[in-house]
Amino acid sequence: LYARSPEPAWRYELLLAILRFAKAARHPQAVPSLALVKAALGDWGVEPARRVAAIDAACDAAEAAGTPEPLCQAWRELLVEELDGADDAARAARTPRTVAAVAGALAAEGTFELDALAKRKAVARLAQDGSPEAAAVSELLGIFVSGGPADLEQCLAGPRAGAVAGLGLEPEALRAKMRVLAVASLCQRLSKGPAPGPALKLTFAQVAEAAGVPESEAEHVVVDAVGKGALRAKVDEPGKTVEVAGFVHREFGPEQWRQLHDTLGEWRASVSKLLEVLASAEAVKV
Repeated sequence: LYARSPEPAWRYELLLAILRFAKAARHPQAVPSLALVKAALGDWGVEPARRVAAIDAACDAAEAAGTPEPLCQAWRELLVEELDGADDAARAARTPRTVAAVAGALAAEGTFELDALAKRKAVARLAQDGSPEAAAVSELLGIFVSGGPADLEQCLAGPRAGAVAGLGLEPEALRAKMRVLAVASLCQRLSKGPAPGPALKLTFAQVAEAAGVPESEAEHVVVDAVGKGALRAKVDEPGKTVEVAGFVHREFGPEQWRQLHDTLGEWRASVSKLLEVLASAEAVKV
């Protein structure tokens, strides 16, 4: 029926029916793919409120069907993105799912770039929502975007502690993630470009100070950061230094865009020169 329906409006209603069936069946394979749903809603020209309703239904179906958490999180983040185009009433009605999206991003080991999520309209309003859970994830997200280990400890020891636990966020996992981000911030402060040159070296003492750990644990923090993809680096254990080749950016603002633009310009110039050399070589052969 879905494939044969000639009208986008009919297909939209059939999509909702499929999602309701997937939720009732509780089977992951009954949930349409995220890419398919997103593309279909765009192709059909569905208005923002109806797009939100469809993606919200997809979140319901994915969660009810026991879909793996990374995919459920992808649906939640898509919903938060779509809520930018909805009205405030729609954003308020989806507060619990927005809270879940933020909590999921904070819990995900490999998710370090959180500033884009923090700027979403549904997320920005959480601080004024009034619920303990919304206030807790709002404060935590702000800390993970621009704060440090001391800020996190203050939050975990304060009145938000109960709400954080209620969201299923493990304090030690949050601390480990913050240590990684603190090292990335240190790299960003010391580097002049989007990716550091080979001259950027950190001492174990610098890493330990940034991460808020004893110097004896600095190497472990670096290894953890490398393993989670937040850092590309080589450790010189005898010299107690770290040579950094790349790192994630916690905040990607105008300065980072300018640096990226300059780097891409340099790459483009290098490729142009290489193509000229190749063309010259071909001409000599002829």
